[in-house]
Amino acid sequence: MHKLYHPVTHPDLSDIPSMYGHERFEVIKANLPFNSGALLDIGAHWGYFCHRFEEEGFTCYAVENHAPSLYFMERLKIAENRQFTIISKSIFDYMEKTDFNVVLALNVFHHFIKAERDFHRLVDLLRQLQTQVMFFQTERPESIQMKGAYRNFDYDEFIRFILESSSLREAVQIGKTDDGRPIYRFQA
Repeated sequence: MHKLYHPVTHPDLSDIPSMYGHERFEVIKANLPFNSGALLDIGAHWGYFCHRFEEEGFTCYAVENHAPSLYFMERLKIAENRQFTIISKSIFDYMEKTDFNVVLALNVFHHFIKAERDFHRLVDLLRQLQTQVMFFQTERPESIQMKGAYRNFDYDEFIRFILESSSLREAVQIGKTDDGRPIYRFQA
């Protein structure tokens, strides 16, 4: 049976199985230093985190450039009467706003280190983003997805890379998902 990536927050669809449950949201929520502000979700998929954090009082921005994901995110946003902003382009092409209280980079940055051009665009993005807190999770370096990548950081190398490329100054592991991948909180 195929599974969705995240749970669907709409009550009529909440029984559809998903790879991830609510645990990442709960870990992130428990590690936020504030209860409102602007939140950017890079690679938002169907908008799960924007749905959840909008309920918590955040003004959310969902960046997604995968057409099928955008289709479902837009419909779920309407169905649940949400207000979050959908940005239907690559994060590299969105520079209208670069200042966010919270950035979610969950299982997305590893896509940007596979090719040299995207790696350099990621460095530029990290330099431009101004945030107080970023939550980060990535693919395992030994994953088949990362075979032949331009850069293939282990977890510690990825943390150092982000710290060196951004205005963020410290990182701490705040949890792990059931598949064993750590979740990190970066702070300015």
